[in-house]
Amino acid sequence: MPQPGRFVVRFRGATQQYLAAHEVLELLDQDAQAVQEIFRVHRAYPDGRLDLVGVAPVTFSDVDGILLLCETTLQARADYDALIAAAGRSPPPCRVEVRFAHTPHFDAPHVVALAFSAACGEGVAQWLAAVDFDSRSRVEASPSHRRRFESAVSQVILSTTLEPSGVGGA
Repeated sequence: MPQPGRFVVRFRGATQQYLAAHEVLELLDQDAQAVQEIFRVHRAYPDGRLDLVGVAPVTFSDVDGILLLCETTLQARADYDALIAAAGRSPPPCRVEVRFAHTPHFDAPHVVALAFSAACGEGVAQWLAAVDFDSRSRVEASPSHRRRFESAVSQVILSTTLEPSGVGGA
């Protein structure tokens, strides 16, 4: 059954189904004019039916994210490890960059940052709920917080890329 957060792309005379966000971006980079419509899989039913939502092409090049603001190094490391373990049990719907960093630029001294294609935001949220990811950290999901983290001089301690199924051996 296709995973919510994947995409269906209609071209002139062809359709590709269940693509991850970075795969759609690659198609758009190759020939944006050939892409007629892009849909995100919102819900998949056991009988094969899909609920699809239209997606604007620009959202594939925009980056969105979630920040977990942690009071202790142990809390941040536990969140980082829990995300990696969750991806091992059930891969995310799109490529997710995860970084564990120390930063003096937030209310909490440690941050676990998730970055992903803006088109995949709802899919990542659904994935986090589906894998029962539970953090005691304060969550910030606004674009301004993500930009602030990206522009801050933070010490990145650990970094990994979580891949969707079928990509990079995941």
